[in-house]
Amino acid sequence: MEMVASWTIVLIVTGLLLWWPRGQNGLAGVVYPRLGIKGRTRWRDLHAVTGVWASVFLVLFLVSGLPWSFVWGHTLQSVENTFGRLTSVKDWEIGAVPAATVIAGHPVGQPQKLPAKENMDMPGMDMPAAST
Repeated sequence: MEMVASWTIVLIVTGLLLWWPRGQNGLAGVVYPRLGIKGRTRWRDLHAVTGVWASVFLVLFLVSGLPWSFVWGHTLQSVENTFGRLTSVKDWEIGAVPAATVIAGHPVGQPQKLPAKENMDMPGMDMPAAST
């Protein structure tokens, strides 16, 4: 997924660079549509401006997801450790739970008691008895 996201960013950026109009004064027709004109140019502007803003949104979306991937995530973590000012709070750590910790109200490592069969009656849940 990381390679797909990275190549998608490359394709979007190179596509915008190849499409970007040269020799045009101002950003009309690129960043905002020229609504005062009619015909094909107006439709071209609406299509182009929508594409530019969708590309910007998509690149931001892809870049925001890359730190969750393997290579980008480890690189971001090494940058954080090097500079020290980009601190992040870890939401969880896999395998870092001490043995005395309580999870979901039950001590870790102790077997849990199942409720007695009498307490498991539920209306509408009639099941045939197990035949041996």
